[in-house]
Amino acid sequence: MKNLFIFLSLVCLATVAGQAQNNSGLQPKNEIKANVFSLLALSHAEIGYERLLNDKSSIGVAVMFDIDQSDDDNFLDISREFSITPYYRHFFSGGYAKGFFVEGFMMYNEGDGFDSIFGIADEPNEDRNYSDLALGVSVGGKFVTSGGFMVEVYGGFGRNFLDADFAPEILVRTGVALGYRF
Repeated sequence: MKNLFIFLSLVCLATVAGQAQNNSGLQPKNEIKANVFSLLALSHAEIGYERLLNDKSSIGVAVMFDIDQSDDDNFLDISREFSITPYYRHFFSGGYAKGFFVEGFMMYNEGDGFDSIFGIADEPNEDRNYSDLALGVSVGGKFVTSGGFMVEVYGGFGRNFLDADFAPEILVRTGVALGYRF
């Protein structure tokens, strides 16, 4: 129920932002996107909203939830079932908030804990659910058409730092997202 509420809140936020008029007449400032890699490879649904601050920076939030909770054997992230990830991006290209970027993120994540030896995950343990907070860095590239359609590819790592007994110590943030800039 909590996941549904967060999903609907993000959709409403993106709708309201899309209806707001851009008085400057220059560049669109909003993006909404879906991570297709996460959906196809990991059975995670992830949607995001990003607000462009200027030609070199943006802030955003992504919400991910596991749509196939019986599948705990994916190769990148064996235990995460829900996450909300606010992030800041800095772009290094000549275009308006596109091209190569570096991202700093903070991720609240929940899932099945695992038993570990020396911080290496053995098997997910459903009796040890966790909630944790991670900080991390990603790098990637964003490509935007003149019509506003966009593709971004990114990857990075973060470290959980609250519940080291049950949560994975290191988490992966990856994506190939398709979206629209408006």
